[in-house]
Amino acid sequence: MRCYGSRNCLPDDSIYVTVELLGVTSPALNASDHDGLCSALAREIATACGAEDEAVVDMGGSNGSVTMDESGLATAFVLGIQDLSASDLASRLYSDDFVKQVEEALSCSTRRVLVAAVSMQPKQFVTMTTTKTVTATTSTTSTTGPMTTTAAPARGATTQAASRSSTTSEGSGAVLGAGVSLASWSPLLVLLIAVAFAM
Repeated sequence: MRCYGSRNCLPDDSIYVTVELLGVTSPALNASDHDGLCSALAREIATACGAEDEAVVDMGGSNGSVTMDESGLATAFVLGIQDLSASDLASRLYSDDFVKQVEEALSCSTRRVLVAAVSMQPKQFVTMTTTKTVTATTSTTSTTGPMTTTAAPARGATTQAASRSSTTSEGSGAVLGAGVSLASWSPLLVLLIAVAFAM
């Protein structure tokens, strides 16, 4: 029934159904048993909605099946619903008869399955996709070679060294000057000494 503006409408001719199950999480439950439970539950949902088994699809879009996680929560969409309103479907799926039919269809001699809760809502079918995020890590390697640091001489030390050089140069000049004067007066001293001895 396609209509708009009412909670009783199914604008997309589809509903989203969840069934919470107890007793389906046994470690002894293998993959084949799991698939059998999903198919059996899909048949019961289809029957309650007056639809073909293929009209019930799991979250990946597979016909005639439901998606069931490790906790026992089963989810599915029912597509192409005709001549039934949301209220009609709710009354069927929430009834004791539906719960009883599901429990009998899923139970066996080795397990007892119970229905803990059922819910439905008009909803457009969208295939569930899994998104995988890959984080790339960039590694940067920095190589540092040996570094040589030449310390600049202190300003005071440079000035003091220059001052010492200047003083040494000046002192050398004084000694050199004294040596030249002594050499130039040597003949006169010799003559005076000779006259003194003569007298």
